[in-house]
Amino acid sequence: MKKFIVFAASFSCVFIGIEILTGLLLTSFYTPDLGSSLDAANIQEQVVIGSTHYLPPLTIGLAALGIAFAAFRLLNKRLI
Repeated sequence: MKKFIVFAASFSCVFIGIEILTGLLLTSFYTPDLGSSLDAANIQEQVVIGSTHYLPPLTIGLAALGIAFAAFRLLNKRLI
């Protein structure tokens, strides 16, 4: 049970860390196009509730799972 708790904690920390890092990178590199947004022809009359893409969260989750699993195996070898 202790191994599962350590693995779950390391997976959660890695997943949250990757999410924060990608959020910071996406925010810092985003440049809005103000020229086309001020044009009256481009103004939308209805709000579109965004579409969701399942691939980016899935790949981030799988990457975090792989990193957490590798870290768990490395820690397990060093502790034994």
